[in-house]
Formats: sequence, C-alpha cells, structure tokens
Amino acid sequence: MKEIPEVRFKKDTEQTLEFEITQLSKLFQNTFHDHDPMKSHRLNFYTIIFVTDGKPGTHYIDFNTYEYKQGNLIFIAKEQLHAFSSLQNNEGYLVLFTESFLTQSMAFEDNIFLQQLFNYQLYHPVVPLPHEQYREFETIITMARQERERTSDFASARILRSYLNLLLLKSQRLRNEHAHYPDSSYYQEFNQFQQLLRQDLFRSRKVSYYAEQLNMSSKKLNMITQEMVSMPVKTYITASFILEIKRILANSSLTVNEVGYEAGFKEPTNFVKFVKKYTDMTPTELRSTLR
Repeated sequence: MKEIPEVRFKKDTEQTLEFEITQLSKLFQNTFHDHDPMKSHRLNFYTIIFVTDGKPGTHYIDFNTYEYKQGNLIFIAKEQLHAFSSLQNNEGYLVLFTESFLTQSMAFEDNIFLQQLFNYQLYHPVVPLPHEQYREFETIITMARQERERTSDFASARILRSYLNLLLLKSQRLRNEHAHYPDSSYYQEFNQFQQLLRQDLFRSRKVSYYAEQLNMSSKKLNMITQEMVSMPVKTYITASFILEIKRILANSSLTVNEVGYEAGFKEPTNFVKFVKKYTDMTPTELRSTLR
C-alpha cells in the first residue's frame, strides 16, 4: 500500500550538505518523479519560504489555507503536510535544511530554539517582514545562496549554519515583537511532551501514560498544556491524534480499516465511532472532504 508521500532531503553523497536554497520560479520548472508539489505531501526536513514578488496568494498546510503576500516568510516544520497553490506565480526562495544540519552548531545543541520557531501548534506559520527589514532578510538569503553555490568547500558548512542561524534568530525576534508567547518556563517540558506524543501517539492516548513517561503528575502535565495551548491535556492529545488520522486519510491509499489498525483500534467499528465523535463524519466521509 502507498503510504503518505514523504519528501526526503536528496543527498547525492554522504558529504552532501543537508542545506539548499531554491528559487520559487525554478521549482516548478523541475520534473517531480516522487511527488506532486501541488498535492499534499509530508516533509522530513524544515522549509522556509520567502516571498519576494508577485500577487497575494495562499498556501496549504495541514488542512488549513494561509494567506501570504510579498515580504512574508512561511515556516513549514518537518512532518507537516503542505501543498503549493498560487505560489508558482510568485518570486522568492525556498530555504531547505534538515534538523541534523542545524543542530551540529553548538548554539542549537539542545534543539529547543528550532522547535519553538517551527512549532505550528503554538504559532502562525506566516511571519510578515517590516518594510525596513525586507532587504536585510533578502541579503542574508542571497549571501547564503552564493555560499552554497561555491565550488570550494572550505568551512562551507560552518558558514552556511551561521547564515541560517542568523536568519532564524532574526525571524524569532520578529515573532517576539509581534506575537504573545506563553510562559517560557514551561516551554522545555511542553516540547518534551510534544516529542513523546509524536513518537507514541498511536501507542497510547492516556494522559497517565505521558505523565509517567515524563516523570510528572497528570495534574502538572494538564497545567502545562493549559498554559501553552489553552486546552486540557486530554483535549490536546485527542486533537493531535485526529490531525494525524486526517494526514493519513488524505494522503494514503490505505483502507479505512487499515488506518484504524495502524492507529491502534482492534475493531473497525470503534475507529469509525471515534472519528465521527470528533469530526461529525465517518472516516470515509472525512477522507472525501480532505482530497
């Protein structure tokens, strides 16, 4: 059976840097053998889209449509589903990189900052650039692109990580200036919970399981999710579960029963009842609305 189309970072050799910058105008001139960029596909790397010219449009990420315009940055995390829509009519850049490429930098060894910037469950994926900072971001990306195209590889990885580091730090500063952030004292614990949830989502939906794995009480875990995402932990777990079910239904040829088994339901009828309870549709009906 065909699983969710997962686009992996292309590496020609073991020495290939897991960092690329591609012009949007050239992206759609390529022939895609493994996926259709106009249809939802899952990424196993991080993407930043920088729109430099063209009319306002929309981009599709995890079953939501986001509006963008010239001067916007769009952040797409690994594991998310996304699809290009009217972006093929725009000019700009795609900055692509893997987690392993970035975390080789000592400044990111704990990985917390990366998870915060790309945390789609906390923050809007589109970041508008103030007019006075547009050229600054364009210059950083242009210089990184020129460095990536150099034939000499002396210190290239370190230089590229420095440019990427600068791009991400400046992006985060913009978010800090224009968005409300939850209490940062809970962020590391919440991030650990998110990572565990992604790993064990189909193993358990019990609050007690995750609290025990994180060595904290269910009450403490509930307090953390209330602070970070304004919902009880049980509701958050269920919402994450439903999102992953939608991802599979939308982009897999697995039968509904097979999706149910993969999600941990031994009886197909229980899976149908569960999905209908939280979406008001059966899995079959839900699949038809997502494609």
